[in-house]
Amino acid sequence: MTEIRTDKQQTKAWKIFLAEHDMSVYKLAKEAGLPYTTIQNGMKRDIGKMQIDTVTAIVNVFGLSIDDFVKQIRYK
Repeated sequence: MTEIRTDKQQTKAWKIFLAEHDMSVYKLAKEAGLPYTTIQNGMKRDIGKMQIDTVTAIVNVFGLSIDDFVKQIRYK
């Protein structure tokens, strides 16, 4: 079974993911129509605890499925 990353590891995975997509937290928040602090705070804890509408808004910016996005952030 795939191991779940710790919150700290998920934060690092977020940063790598955003860098790979040439995206800042500010730009993501603006494009997703979400408050900056919602994304910033969400990056600090397990993505599984984020509101589904928040995750949906984020994945729509990248054109990903929720499943693919969560796999990239949450799992090793």
